[in-house]
Amino acid sequence: MELQKTKRKEGTAAMKQQAIQYVALDVHQATLVVSVRDEQGSVVMRATVATEAKAIVGLVRGLGSRVHIVFEEGTQAQWLHEVLKPYAERVVVCNTRGRGAQDNKSDRIDADRLSELLRLGSVKSVFHGASELLTLKELVRSYANLVEDGTRVMLRIKALFRARAIKTPGTSVYSPSKRKGWLSQLEGRGTARSAIRPFSPIAINLTGWRHESPEAKKTIAIRYS
Repeated sequence: MELQKTKRKEGTAAMKQQAIQYVALDVHQATLVVSVRDEQGSVVMRATVATEAKAIVGLVRGLGSRVHIVFEEGTQAQWLHEVLKPYAERVVVCNTRGRGAQDNKSDRIDADRLSELLRLGSVKSVFHGASELLTLKELVRSYANLVEDGTRVMLRIKALFRARAIKTPGTSVYSPSKRKGWLSQLEGRGTARSAIRPFSPIAINLTGWRHESPEAKKTIAIRYS
């Protein structure tokens, strides 16, 4: 009898290990709201854990060997994807915006809804690749931000001169070697001279970026990230 009971327990444990657990995370800066469903669709666990790798990995590892996880795209999505990928059979980053009236403001219901959508195969995955691709993405974003910042600063500098009827053709107004000459045109115009001084070094650095080698751009992008 004891042998049969032991075998039954072992069989139940094995089935639990083989059954898929559908886990949804509602992600916040400080906490993750977790909803876990079994293959039959029943919610078997609800929890709130700290938004920390150790806490969420500990929870996932306790759910068995077959765990499918879903959470929405957001600021921490790539980090979570990298943390959870080694411990889950499947990790899905999704975008459920635009579902309209069925959205609910309760975190718990949001997590429950996501776990059910995952079980039903009704979530659309948003691509999240290797960390190398994340680095490339960050570099591209940094470059775009620097170009945008540089353009804004250059327009501001020209606007300060234009407001005083001083023409600024071309790009020489941003040149370090010609800076003194341009500032001299603002002599006697203390406010304008003071206003433009902080912008000049920024413009020089940002415009210089455009002429850097690809490797130098990568270094600068990382520095500004």
